[in-house]
Amino acid sequence: METLHFVSKRPEVARHCGRHHGHRRPNRDRLGGRVIVKDYIERRDGSLYVIGSRVPLAIVVHGFQNGDTPEAIQSNFPTLTLERVYGAITFYLANKDEVERDMTERRRIEDEFIKTHPNPPGLKQKLLDRREQMLSAAKLKGDPLPG
Repeated sequence: METLHFVSKRPEVARHCGRHHGHRRPNRDRLGGRVIVKDYIERRDGSLYVIGSRVPLAIVVHGFQNGDTPEAIQSNFPTLTLERVYGAITFYLANKDEVERDMTERRRIEDEFIKTHPNPPGLKQKLLDRREQMLSAAKLKGDPLPG
């Protein structure tokens, strides 16, 4: 596992510091113009993830690129803290080329999987029919309709 982190001499500025291969350097969190090191992203299974979660960095970046606020992104992933979302976005902004390559590779792998594992024939229609049945049953009972 490769841990990626940021270092700043000023708390309000974070810049990419470097990479670790197979080990972690202890976090140093000191204020007053000293060095701050905080880990937010790790490379795992050939891709980038928000550290301590199963959330791919690509998903956080996709939301950010589509105009979602960090708070909105965090609300979709209860395992992520707001700090980690901001850290992930900061990592992306400091390492756009690396993150874009990772996102492109993830899309390629997902597209290949979809091509080799198509949905069973008629699945979409079965799901739509079942949804319609549930909505009709709720309407007959007078229950509020699900969204």
